[in-house]
Amino acid sequence: MPISSSNSTDDLLLGAENTKQAPFGTRYQSSGSVSDQISLFSKTAGFNPTLDETVRSSSRKTRKHDLYKGLCSESKVRRALPNAFSSSITAKKLTMDYKIAGIVGYGSNGVVLAVCDSKMNPMAVKIIYKTHQSGTPVDKPHEIFILETLTRQGISPQILQFHESWQDEFHHYMVTEYVGNCWLDDSVKLIEFEMESVSSVTDLPSSIPASSGSTDLWAWSYSKRLESLQNENHTNLQLHAVKAIIKEIAIALHCLHAAGFYHGDVKSENVICDLQTPPPQQCEEQDLNIPEIILADFGHARRHGTPMNLYGTPDVSPPEFLADSPFLEASSGAQGAFADVFALGIVMYMLVSQNGDGPKYMQLVREGRVTFFELLKSNSGDFPFEDSVEGRDNEELGAGFWDLIKKMCRVDPNERIQMAEVALHAWLN
Repeated sequence: MPISSSNSTDDLLLGAENTKQAPFGTRYQSSGSVSDQISLFSKTAGFNPTLDETVRSSSRKTRKHDLYKGLCSESKVRRALPNAFSSSITAKKLTMDYKIAGIVGYGSNGVVLAVCDSKMNPMAVKIIYKTHQSGTPVDKPHEIFILETLTRQGISPQILQFHESWQDEFHHYMVTEYVGNCWLDDSVKLIEFEMESVSSVTDLPSSIPASSGSTDLWAWSYSKRLESLQNENHTNLQLHAVKAIIKEIAIALHCLHAAGFYHGDVKSENVICDLQTPPPQQCEEQDLNIPEIILADFGHARRHGTPMNLYGTPDVSPPEFLADSPFLEASSGAQGAFADVFALGIVMYMLVSQNGDGPKYMQLVREGRVTFFELLKSNSGDFPFEDSVEGRDNEELGAGFWDLIKKMCRVDPNERIQMAEVALHAWLN
């Protein structure tokens, strides 16, 4: 389906606070990248949709050491999968309720598996590492709680949809819809594991294919820049595509803000880009080069009012997180929703620029070589952007671009426009 549903943008923005309850799993679209990997399975075991989701009590003495301290991301994966299958509940989940197709991403805090459910729908299982082994249940991570809440409330189809979660003594597990198209050349390598004697479950995998592809907005923009370089000898993205993408991210973030949460880490890597699948009658009306946008990775998301002293990624971090900022001294910290607006402005700048670079002054902010009050006093409170964006003519961008980005990136967060105003701005419409 197209990113913008049949509802108008105005209806979406004005009605976000009064959404109806919606069931889990409203977006089931098959993905080629997952379907291709389904053939890796040689067997299909029975499915048990009523598995007990309580945490298995540990007969072993709880160890307090850090489970993954000092390990690189791939080494963590090699340890995490045997740990997961040593838990009876997780071993049954990942062999009966779900079938593993491959690893589609991993980092310092977890690993994401592409799986299929009992109806062969593509899904994703995010394994979130616990710091310490725990034989008794612990609180859900914020990411799981927030995504579960948003999905139950039917906040927005542009926010990743939650399906279920469980935990064992090693990890938290979150099942979501699987979305995203692989925009970069994909190569697959096998990550091998030692699974002997880790579980009573038979037919455990000794290796799992790990994809090197990427489905996020950064990968989409990189692939489109390569296309432009090969076909038109430049690396600029099409402005109409950038406008459509920023508008849809703004709508998703507005819905998130209206539901009482901020994201806390708005960047290209946290936006999934999927192929559009419009109804046949709409194909001629839509530009299928514009991807479907899904907001993801809510590890930094919190409720409004939660103190915030650090933004998720330094490259887009707003001035209110500089060391001398009065907002850090306040008991409530900086306001996450205002910070999300600034970060989206920097993402917009990067998409518009010729090579994906941010404004030059952001390097000074990132390195702490400028103070909050120096920025506030300069440029009448506007963030000091250059006079033009690299590789773009100001006439091509138009005055509307500068009007929007300056309003999004005011140094004083209280003077920035809200996310609904971003989505409704004339330059994006």
